[in-house]
Amino acid sequence: MSEAETSAGGLVTFRGRVTYKNGREPVDFTAGPAVVAAWELYALRNGYPVNGPSVPPLLMALVVAFEAIGEGPDGFETWRREVFAVELAAVELPPTRPEASAV
Repeated sequence: MSEAETSAGGLVTFRGRVTYKNGREPVDFTAGPAVVAAWELYALRNGYPVNGPSVPPLLMALVVAFEAIGEGPDGFETWRREVFAVELAAVELPPTRPEASAV
């Protein structure tokens, strides 16, 4: 089971806010569990642990925020230098009831 899934069968989504250094308006975002793949790829490419207690939480929050807001034709490293703060919260969604599913 991935970290984006819960033992109860629900999914975790992410909500957050990026505040910029240059006075640019803050950006709120919501993203599904697929943004975790962006973190996993970044972590693997750069030698960070993908999960567990050694994950750098601020770096993970930045990668998730970057992916969620689709920011930056100049790329992550350029974009993150413009960020003053990033807030990230995981929100558990209840599992979809079988009768509500189209399957």
